[in-house]
Amino acid sequence: MGLWPLAARLAALEDGLRSRLDARIRRAAVAWPGSWGAGTGTVSMYGPEDAVLSGISDRSVVAVTAGQSLRGTLIGAVVAPLRAALGQAIGEDAEDDRLTAADGTITFRGQHDAAWVGYYDIRRRSGFGGYAVADLSELDAWAALARSAGWWWPGEGLCVMAERPVEVHTEPLAGSHHGELRLHHADGPAVGFTDGFGANVLHGTPVPEWVLSGPTVDRIRAELNIEVRRSAIERLGWDAYVRGAGMALVASSPDPGNPGAELQLYDDLPSKGWGAPGRVLVVTNGTPEPGGDRRRYGINVPGNLDDPVGAAAWTYGLTGELYATLVRRT
Repeated sequence: MGLWPLAARLAALEDGLRSRLDARIRRAAVAWPGSWGAGTGTVSMYGPEDAVLSGISDRSVVAVTAGQSLRGTLIGAVVAPLRAALGQAIGEDAEDDRLTAADGTITFRGQHDAAWVGYYDIRRRSGFGGYAVADLSELDAWAALARSAGWWWPGEGLCVMAERPVEVHTEPLAGSHHGELRLHHADGPAVGFTDGFGANVLHGTPVPEWVLSGPTVDRIRAELNIEVRRSAIERLGWDAYVRGAGMALVASSPDPGNPGAELQLYDDLPSKGWGAPGRVLVVTNGTPEPGGDRRRYGINVPGNLDDPVGAAAWTYGLTGELYATLVRRT
């Protein structure tokens, strides 16, 4: 391992520590029969208090509330947009290739390590660890790094360390029970640093600056990334986009799976961004956003679908007749 690059050696040290901590957790589970009580998928359906009242073990509750929620919030919702923004910035103005791995991906450590550090630390604080003293010392070192700086890049003879961001804007993840968050800011970067670098994110989706400042029908139709296009349309407003793009209404219908909402099926205009010509079904989300609103969004559906209910059913892999019997979709 001494001949490996420093980043690889650090990754191996982390993997070794986590393997030893997991082994201690498994031994503790064997020593306490029935300590898991239910799979993490089951626990995810409940809030922590309801899960415990339902007879799910506290160990399982900690695994989900600490492990899955931290991983989803920090790795999925924060690291991914920042990694994309950094990749674009380094790709445009890269002077030091020591910041990138051989395959071109960015390798960095830092605050997001709190996702796994926090999980093991919370288990220790809850009395479910039983970790070795040497492993605890190593875990504390990782925790100190996650608390003390932003992201950092290790190299042979050089370590680049970034300050922590000066602003981070988030919103609760709709439908979550364990405090998961995602990046969101409609009026500027969702994550901002003192040097002006930042990442623009709408409802968890990284977007270019024009989506925030000036989305237009032409720019939207020229955009190849479907998630960016969707975010830009929502920013502009689906009604304004439909009018500006000249999309013809094929049919509309009340949504059986979402009482009070309407399904609207439109002919889409041929565009390299949308792929093969088809139709777009505009729907209202069945799950309210944190502010109570329900987002409208469009879904590409095959061009041979003429019935909005049948098109909605197609998105779920159902028949129109079966979809029409739904009491509530999410």
